[in-house]
Amino acid sequence: MLSRRGKTGVSPKPGFTKGKQWIKITKNLLLSDTPGVLDLRDAGKLWRRVMFPAEDIEGAALFLLEKIRQAEGNNFEELYKMELEENSEHTLEKLATKFNFIGKGGKPDIMRAAKRLIDDWNDGKLVAWWL
Repeated sequence: MLSRRGKTGVSPKPGFTKGKQWIKITKNLLLSDTPGVLDLRDAGKLWRRVMFPAEDIEGAALFLLEKIRQAEGNNFEELYKMELEENSEHTLEKLATKFNFIGKGGKPDIMRAAKRLIDDWNDGKLVAWWL
């Protein structure tokens, strides 16, 4: 309706949107339609920190992991074949090790793991839902 074109499908049923969609509203305005429902109290923060993590990629990933942990459901374990731990920093370390993202001195490259996590979220591979 906003774009005045039939560019994207809609449904009131959960799980209809499978990946991120960008809809051009005007010359200078894009709308992002993502899978799941965002809590309105956190929507602005979530969009700024996760959709566009320009400066603090690790912080954005830690924030995202916390939101996923609080969700009613997610596909984290299915996607990464590992448990989502209570400690988000440990989760990032284990992801780095799992993907063989190893930095200097043989330490897990947390930054690469954080970027991968955020990319998977923004590409619609990693999902969570709130009821």
